[in-house]
Amino acid sequence: MITRTLFIAFVLATSGSRAQDGTFDPTFNPTDQGMARFDGVDESQIHCMLAQPDGKLLVGGWHDGGALAIEDPLFRGGILRLNADGSPDAGFAVGTGFDGPVEVIVLQPDGKILVGGAFLNFNGTPRKGIARLNATGTLDASFNVGTGTGGTVFEIAPQADGRILLGGNFTTYNALPANRIVRLLSDGSYDPSFSAGLGFNDNVVALSLQVDGKVLAGGSFTMVHGIPKNYLARLNADGSPDLVFNDNTVQTGPNGAVTDIATGTAGTAFIAGVFTQFNGAISKPVVKVDGNGAPVSAFNMGESETALTFHAERVHYDQPTNVLTAWSYADLRKVDGSTGGTLHGWSSFNEWYYQLYCWSLGGVAKASVAPGGGMFVAVGNSILRLNSDLSHDGLFRPGSGLPDLPSGVCMALDDLGRPVIGHRNGAWPGFTAFNGAFHPNLVGLEYDGAYNAGFPKKGYNHGIIRDIKAYGIDTLLVSGEFTFVCPDGGIGAPMFLLKASTGSLTPVYPGADVHEVLRMTSGHTIYAGQTQVGRLLPDAIVDAAYLTTVLGPTPSEAIPQCLAAAPDGKAYVGGDFTMANGLTRNRIVRVLANGGVDPSFDPLAGFDNDVREIIVNPDGSIVCIGDFTTYRGSPAPHIAKLLPDASMDPSFDPGTGIANTPMCMLRYPDGRILIGGAIPMYDGNVVNGIVCINADGSIDETFDQGEGFRLNNPTINGGTPGGGWVVDMEMQPDGKVVCLGEFHMYDGNGRNRVARIGSGASVLLMARVLLEGPYAGNGGMTASLGAPLIPLQEPYSALGYPRFGGGSESISPAVLLQQGPQAVVDWIRVELRNSNDPSEIVATRSGLLLANGSIVDTDGQSMLRFWGTPEGLYYVAVRYRNHLGAMTATPTYLGISPFQLDFGSTFLPLYGTDAMKVDGNDRMLWAGDVDHDGSLRYIGQDNDRDPILVAIGGSVPTSTVSGYKLEDVNLDGVVRYIGQDNDRDPILVNIGGSVPTNVRQEQLP
Repeated sequence: MITRTLFIAFVLATSGSRAQDGTFDPTFNPTDQGMARFDGVDESQIHCMLAQPDGKLLVGGWHDGGALAIEDPLFRGGILRLNADGSPDAGFAVGTGFDGPVEVIVLQPDGKILVGGAFLNFNGTPRKGIARLNATGTLDASFNVGTGTGGTVFEIAPQADGRILLGGNFTTYNALPANRIVRLLSDGSYDPSFSAGLGFNDNVVALSLQVDGKVLAGGSFTMVHGIPKNYLARLNADGSPDLVFNDNTVQTGPNGAVTDIATGTAGTAFIAGVFTQFNGAISKPVVKVDGNGAPVSAFNMGESETALTFHAERVHYDQPTNVLTAWSYADLRKVDGSTGGTLHGWSSFNEWYYQLYCWSLGGVAKASVAPGGGMFVAVGNSILRLNSDLSHDGLFRPGSGLPDLPSGVCMALDDLGRPVIGHRNGAWPGFTAFNGAFHPNLVGLEYDGAYNAGFPKKGYNHGIIRDIKAYGIDTLLVSGEFTFVCPDGGIGAPMFLLKASTGSLTPVYPGADVHEVLRMTSGHTIYAGQTQVGRLLPDAIVDAAYLTTVLGPTPSEAIPQCLAAAPDGKAYVGGDFTMANGLTRNRIVRVLANGGVDPSFDPLAGFDNDVREIIVNPDGSIVCIGDFTTYRGSPAPHIAKLLPDASMDPSFDPGTGIANTPMCMLRYPDGRILIGGAIPMYDGNVVNGIVCINADGSIDETFDQGEGFRLNNPTINGGTPGGGWVVDMEMQPDGKVVCLGEFHMYDGNGRNRVARIGSGASVLLMARVLLEGPYAGNGGMTASLGAPLIPLQEPYSALGYPRFGGGSESISPAVLLQQGPQAVVDWIRVELRNSNDPSEIVATRSGLLLANGSIVDTDGQSMLRFWGTPEGLYYVAVRYRNHLGAMTATPTYLGISPFQLDFGSTFLPLYGTDAMKVDGNDRMLWAGDVDHDGSLRYIGQDNDRDPILVAIGGSVPTSTVSGYKLEDVNLDGVVRYIGQDNDRDPILVNIGGSVPTNVRQEQLP
């Protein structure tokens, strides 16, 4: 009882406020903070990583902004720390951090952090090239480097006694000579007891300490203190060159740069780099050397590996297990070095590789071996944590949302309404991740935007995903170009069916590549590629009887970009082509139900540029968006509405239209059109990536998008977020819309590239009303107008009735063919009004009035639904274009369980006095409000009689006129001033019948 009372109280407090379709939905993937937080981690940003013993990960680098100058606010300081779950460590506070790239991070035993790089300052304090931080991320002021290094620090090697070696491309330290190597005391001051003399003639990027105090150094140098030492050298504990090690005579060392060195046991070391020879002999990219620098032949990297396929950048040696981990941008290896077997790697094609990477790895940009043998790897545009067996640890999820928008993406909903996102343009080396959870090329989400861990991991080598469509229960149809699908092997098919629960694939072979796919209600599938338009039968077999449509002028010059289902099984194809089957069809063609070009749809000059998307309305009209600016030579500013005969719809006026390029479009059930793209403005109004329009092209003012989609790019906009864009949209069953694009926020709310808008709220109305004009007695009406008089588009917007939602409703001509009690009498308008103020309209819809009095939706049978309207208490008003409207006397609770409102019954209390006309047990709206001003007048100013006389000609009262007219009070399709069934007398009768100056007023506030 208490719960119900509280619920009613909530309803009373909230009803009357419309939940707009454009509002941000905070329930979709709430863990995504957006705002470009940890916005992608490609190799140009991450320069180094270090796993801490507590499971946290230090990440260093430099966010250069990329092509869009988007700055990640967390990574802007050059260093951050992630928790064990991948989330940013809020306890690691670096302030503004480093003002240049971080190249190396080393953790001291006391928990302090040594950082080297090409920076000049840390959090506003001078620290050139080298700094030490406390464990909390603050600067350790006790570590005083003076003027710092005269260049970049690439490597740091702390000694057991607290002294610290630095290697890099610098030539001074605190104004003292230090040619690419220097040793510091524990307080950061220069250690004069270490001197390499003339030092190195080029960069030092690798340093490793031996147990005897000697120092191994690697890099791109060829001389040390004037002595030839190719890429590899050893210094004595005082910094002087070890003349025996790599003496450049017997030992010539590597023939290419050394990138890393790991110390082994008993004076041995592992040398990694980009070399192909060592001491003049063919070599693997990782070599084990003894204490004198000679290769240890017993160590075997594996016969399948060659320097051409794998150039090691970093190595890590685990002494207890004798396992070496090596990685480079090309690959990742884990070897035991004795049997020659590769434990994990490119050439072995082990199960872990298929399941984890599926040929989408491409390379490991940076990595760090974690305690226990696991690894952190930076690959593509995310960081992954691997277990000790290199299987994927899905509990580590850095970043938020989609960390990158590849050059092409597509999105679809599966049979349960869950989003599936595909990497459209190629799969080498790109991949898709969501909230740090890895999925190659395709990522599945739950209905609420959470990561769907059960979605099968599939990778596509040398392939392109162009389209995804739901194909029945638990199945997706994926189309494009594929020569290899991992882990299933080569399929060479331009389409395949993917079973989501099992991951099994079924190839479909329609011929060449497939760009777009369209599922028809018949179960058939229309597909379009550069070579032809074809069809699949419901069992996914190519329909050989379907007539071919070849786009042109040549296949290489024809790019289909969209498909849309037309009435009677036909289909529209839009894109960048100028011919179809040899006929001129500039960027749009209609294909017949059995295939081939429909000759009755001739666009003539057509569009002057690409058509990107097509929406077909129930009345057969189509809305097109694209790169075009004209249609048949007339202005069409990136948007146009065409009639079924290919002519432009003169009632559609988008004003100045869409600024820039629209990319996607969908239709709300009530007829409004939602458009997304790189569109800053529509008809002069700022829209920032998304706009909702009515059927006439005007902006839907009830669509509340606020600031729209924005990018967090303070660099190029002086601190102000810039406009974002939407590349794909899908409407879920509850009316919410999932948007995919290049953005970091929507209306100020953070979401990285994937967001959901709309409340999903809606209410159903089961209502009945009778009109006096066509009233036939016994609770029914005649349906004399029918087709073709009743318009396919709702008439109330054109008459000036205010819109609060709706206003774009249209119907299929087939709906007007209904007979009997379900025959359509006409359009009728329903208003929901504020329960606290019945004069305030909060939601409107136009529905169809049937002969039995039922008010139904545009399909001619469903209950009327108000999209974007929350459950609650509402006054309900019904209005008709030439009758007086009526409204309930009290608010009625509306929700997803409909409540019957029968205005045609005398039992329903109505607002006002004598609000409807009564005939026995029936009640009907008063007829005769020809000028729809809310009153019935027979004579005088604004009377309703004179318009009838004007309509028939104004001079011969016996004349008549046929058509869909406001003056047709009795709705028989003919306007009459005198005689039988005239439209004048009902007005006189309804004001009283004897005093012509009487006025009957509509009973609405």
